[in-house]
Amino acid sequence: MTTGKKFLFAIPWILQLFLIILIEYLLLNNIDDPRKLDQIFNGAMPREDLQRMLLCLFVTIVVDIVGRIAYVINAMHNAALTQHNRTTWIIVLALLGMVGQIIFFFKYIRKTSAADKAIAVEKQRRDFWET
Repeated sequence: MTTGKKFLFAIPWILQLFLIILIEYLLLNNIDDPRKLDQIFNGAMPREDLQRMLLCLFVTIVVDIVGRIAYVINAMHNAALTQHNRTTWIIVLALLGMVGQIIFFFKYIRKTSAADKAIAVEKQRRDFWET
């Protein structure tokens, strides 16, 4: 998998983190006391900010669903996983969402396995001696 494709798998959870921080900012910026969340619907929060917050929440949910589907598909086709690990990771990705995606990304997508590196080195050696 190329670096560009690896980066595409990081987009869902990076975008989710950004949107969650934005929702928290909109929420806490308009409330006097964070323990009184009923102030949101009692008019303390401007309607525009409430609409922005709900839009960010909707986009976060859509990105989460798309990310889960993409990661489950990657787990089904990832050659680095055995059948038992594949089943476990599909369950983890389906249930944990963003946390499972971050762990899976750094464990299986970002790093190149030693076997892949060895195969690439052997191919370079064969190409060198065949020319």
